[in-house]
Amino acid sequence: MGRDSGQALWEIHLTCSTLISASAMRADQHHLRLNILLGGMAPLYFHIVNVCLHCAVTCLLVHTCERYVFEDSRLAFITALLFAVHPVHTEAVSGIVGRADVLACLLFLLTFLSYIR
Repeated sequence: MGRDSGQALWEIHLTCSTLISASAMRADQHHLRLNILLGGMAPLYFHIVNVCLHCAVTCLLVHTCERYVFEDSRLAFITALLFAVHPVHTEAVSGIVGRADVLACLLFLLTFLSYIR
């Protein structure tokens, strides 16, 4: 196999992988593409979106706990506050890859609320 055939195989691989990834893009990649479209590749925009998603999850947790878990709204607030500031969520909020965890939590809470109704 010469240098030209190696280059041809590499081009075929790139073409096939591009077509496969474009046609079978995972659902969790859409938010990354939207983030790049809106803010470019600057890490600040990725971090801002992650913080906003974490705030949305925290608000949804307050709502869920108030309506279906606790009778006292103060307990729901304390639960959501502990969730918001717990150190285990640092990686999920600060890293781009951790966005999947935040989105999974958001979708779980929305699914739970839909099931309860």
